[in-house]
Amino acid sequence: MAGERQRSHKEAVSKQANKAKQMIRSGVIQSPHGTRFTVRGQVTTLPLPIHPPFRLGRKWTSR
Repeated sequence: MAGERQRSHKEAVSKQANKAKQMIRSGVIQSPHGTRFTVRGQVTTLPLPIHPPFRLGRKWTSR
């Protein structure tokens, strides 16, 4: 059950990141200072001024 939860969380995270990437590409989100972090090895730039990237990295890449 825990494995399922982790997998669905990973899927949700990647879906969120893809949506944000699309919005940045289309210009909906203007990110003057995008925070860089990796989602499954891809460096993603998201406008997250509140969350420091090291917390995101540790939280998202932990298995």
